[in-house]
Amino acid sequence: MYNPAQTDLVYINFDPAGHEIQKRRPGLVVSKTIFNQLTGFCLICPITSTQRAFGTYITIEQPR
Repeated sequence: MYNPAQTDLVYINFDPAGHEIQKRRPGLVVSKTIFNQLTGFCLICPITSTQRAFGTYITIEQPR
């Protein structure tokens, strides 16, 4: 079974999560690896190209 590690990039279907995100998107695993292994759960933040002025949005820089 795959146990995602913190900072892994994964693709996930966010459709059942609500009306904001309704398709398959990349996400960043933000929970600690040991938490993911011990509980079978992980916290994933969706990645989008939409830019908003909310305090919860951060910019991910592309490598050069």
